[in-house]
Amino acid sequence: MAQPTLPPGYHRAPVSDDIVGEAAAHFVGVVLGQYGRPLISEADYKHYWTSPLVDPQEDLCVVRDDDGRIAAQEVVVSMEPHVNPTVVGVVSPEHCNRGLGTALVDWATSRALEKTSSAPDDLRVVMNVLTDPSHGPSVDLLENLGFEVDRYFITMEIEFDGAPPAAGFPDGFALRPMTADTLEAGLHAVRDAFRDHYGYVERPFDQHLQQIAHLCTQPDHDPSLWWLLYEGDEIVANCWCNANAQGDPTMGYVLSLGVRRPWRRRGLARTLLLHAFAEFHARGYRGAALDVDAHSLTGATRLYEAAGMIERHRTTAYQRELRPGVDPTVRGLQL
Repeated sequence: MAQPTLPPGYHRAPVSDDIVGEAAAHFVGVVLGQYGRPLISEADYKHYWTSPLVDPQEDLCVVRDDDGRIAAQEVVVSMEPHVNPTVVGVVSPEHCNRGLGTALVDWATSRALEKTSSAPDDLRVVMNVLTDPSHGPSVDLLENLGFEVDRYFITMEIEFDGAPPAAGFPDGFALRPMTADTLEAGLHAVRDAFRDHYGYVERPFDQHLQQIAHLCTQPDHDPSLWWLLYEGDEIVANCWCNANAQGDPTMGYVLSLGVRRPWRRRGLARTLLLHAFAEFHARGYRGAALDVDAHSLTGATRLYEAAGMIERHRTTAYQRELRPGVDPTVRGLQL
């Protein structure tokens, strides 16, 4: 079990259900103070803690100061085949420049290596960290520790000025809410649609299904906003939305929008997006948001711009190689 080497005056706190709320409030508060925007809601952060992908005792590190206050925290999230673990963490501003950031990254690296020990020996393993490029201390920390910029992701938004254009699907297509009975088939379709997504790697279906099923149990999950698009009996696309955008309850959020390759270039993605906008507007939201790869391999960014969305924020995706080998992730389209 990896243990952090912390500077004097700090200790790793026991993790239990009793501190989930405190940790979520701490994380969201630090992010809001650093970036001026809530990158994640408290409910979404609690999802990390309770995810079937996370072992609370092994994958979470909460650091308290000698007065018992949370000073920093880190989460390591990884799914088989454990070739691209992701690290999420923060340090309170008043505790910066004391070595906590370095200590937590070192701990996260050790924990990631423990998890990736089961990955096939010939596969390359990298650790991923997302950060706001405007936060100098985070950028300096990561670059000093050998992380390199891999990609940029952007948050795009639209504020409604009246009702969005009507969305009509071509003849033969039908939009239906996803249910517990169609979750498994829906996930198969989503995985097929996202095989062209940068960084995609094939994962065990049962584990992925468990993750999505857990997401559907969260208190803010609204099943009426999760749609599957059918042509006959075939699921050809999905549009899964949340009732708030990264902690902003006045904005709807498009969590996942994908069209399987044989059904692309028919305007289905745009129609699904406009349908989501219309639904959000009808429910009284002032607008909608989503996150997208700034250089999407399938041209998603251009689609969203054409629908009236604009870039609001940018996030840098950093990577550090933990083990060389064959890269199993998607890096370009194979036509």
